[in-house]
Amino acid sequence: MQCAVYHADAEVVEVQLQLKPEAPVPHPGCFGLFHLGQSTVPHPFSVAWYDAKTNVATLYIKRVGTFSSLVAAAAPAYKDMPTVVTGWHGSLMVPLDAPNADDVVLIAGGIGITAILSIAHAAVAQPHSKTRRVTLVWVLQKVSLVTVLSKHLAELLALAEGTLAIQIHVTQQDAAVGSPAIALDTSPHQAGSALAGMSVIWKRRPNIGELLTRATPSLDMPLLVYTCGPATMMSDVADAVSKRGPATFLHTETFGL
Repeated sequence: MQCAVYHADAEVVEVQLQLKPEAPVPHPGCFGLFHLGQSTVPHPFSVAWYDAKTNVATLYIKRVGTFSSLVAAAAPAYKDMPTVVTGWHGSLMVPLDAPNADDVVLIAGGIGITAILSIAHAAVAQPHSKTRRVTLVWVLQKVSLVTVLSKHLAELLALAEGTLAIQIHVTQQDAAVGSPAIALDTSPHQAGSALAGMSVIWKRRPNIGELLTRATPSLDMPLLVYTCGPATMMSDVADAVSKRGPATFLHTETFGL
């Protein structure tokens, strides 16, 4: 079974791949080489979500270039197209099970959330995750992509059982434009909501240095930082990490559009 849905508002194709029982399982920080139809040129895409119960891997492909536009156009007939994904390639430079690292900060920009989601999933699902504090910050221009991924955000929060805080910065829309489907507002969602633990900030970018300080005030305590997004944002993250000293570790994911 395989299927693809094009989310026009977000300009993103959601691709679900049913993996064979003997196939290797996707891991955090990995990507697959994606072939579609008659295309002979493989394109790398991160696995955003892996469901171990159903053995389904989900990718989100932003419609930007020629290949991604081809995938978007083919989405209605995707299940009948020959598709090959080879992998999985890549791994985390900073392991999530680093000793004494109870604080994890994940910073995503735009479609970079696809690489960060799988890391967040592992961070809250590991056996020792109940003693961990995880902060996920996502910066994007418009809220439409949040609507598409809200099911994964809700599952992350449920798995974390209070140890995860999600902060979304929407930089080019006012709150009035927010999606009613996920009831975005300017304050954290209330306890009992599927999105309790998530808050949205409109038209303001995060201060990365302050964010890291709030996560781990002591520069001597280990802090794990993972980021993926535009080059300028990742440069800001790297600068903030470098100012903290050797106890703060950084893993970066890069992508080409």
